[in-house]
Amino acid sequence: MSFFKDGLLREDFCKVFFDMTCDCRGSRIISIKDRSFDIRTYRIYDGLRWILVLRDVTEQRLMEERLKRVERLVSLGTMAGGIAHEINNPLTAVVGFTELLLIEETDEKRKDFLFQIMDSAKRIQRIVNDLLIFGRKGELRFEEVLLGDFINEVLKDFEDVRDIKIVKDFSYSGPVRIDRGLFDLVIRNLLNNAIQAIRDSGKGDRVGIRTSRHNGSIKIEIEDNGPGIPERILSRVFEPFFTTKEVGKGSGLGLSIAHNIVISHGGEISVRSKEGEGTVFTITLHAL
Repeated sequence: MSFFKDGLLREDFCKVFFDMTCDCRGSRIISIKDRSFDIRTYRIYDGLRWILVLRDVTEQRLMEERLKRVERLVSLGTMAGGIAHEINNPLTAVVGFTELLLIEETDEKRKDFLFQIMDSAKRIQRIVNDLLIFGRKGELRFEEVLLGDFINEVLKDFEDVRDIKIVKDFSYSGPVRIDRGLFDLVIRNLLNNAIQAIRDSGKGDRVGIRTSRHNGSIKIEIEDNGPGIPERILSRVFEPFFTTKEVGKGSGLGLSIAHNIVISHGGEISVRSKEGEGTVFTITLHAL
């Protein structure tokens, strides 16, 4: 019974099996702990015994979920890119004419109204830019960079973060092939999310960024000791427009954009989290 290891207890399986009161001819998926199994049971002719075929399909189901998510994101990306282009043209006119009016306006009350219009228009522009990145297609501009140097360059913009300690652990600092501009967005989004989660919740004081190489893969992990993500929403964090932030504080596209960029590099991004203890985002890329 060596199959039952790594936290999968024999008692858990037996309980599920003996709770099955029907004659399950055909396939049925059951879940035990964090694993999924395809189970088939056949009653032997004497009616007293059973033949049971058990197959671990956890990885298969995870892969199917990833493929479905990628397909949904591709469709949404196409739509988002089209919408963003349609919005961008009239928005440019709004911003441009508002700037002209501000130059000529002398009445303070009217100037205040114009500044509010400008602030709102700029916020729409930020969302439109996110949509354009989210729906971006075309060739990536790959280049070979040293991973340690690349991340250190990104971290320069976080040197003024005094209330939260950023810890580096570069087990691998060698070459990696990425689109520098787009991957910069990925690292920044993950770091900003971790810092904002700690500040908004008042829980935690540290963000760590680690790199490592395992066989043919390079891993980048960004971990915080902040509030963590509730299990009920953990599976939705990469969905576009999904956010737990207040209205106006986020478009819900940051993690979706990061996901799209990593996938376009032929890599994977995943998250694990425990509420009250922190969150870890893991990026996996192919080694050179």
